[in-house]
Amino acid sequence: MIAKQKKPHTIAEELIKPWVLKATQIILGEDAEQKMKSISLSNNTVKRRIDDIASDKVTNN
Repeated sequence: MIAKQKKPHTIAEELIKPWVLKATQIILGEDAEQKMKSISLSNNTVKRRIDDIASDKVTNN
């Protein structure tokens, strides 16, 4: 979604993750929020995932 919107990869960790964590806490509670905190959305992780998706599309076509 980040790549499709042509947004910087850092938006995931700076903007999206805090809101996801807050929503998770409200809806599912503290334990679920703690589990969600372990998901890495760093610039390098997002870039690697985008690259992986791109290479999957190339090999599957």
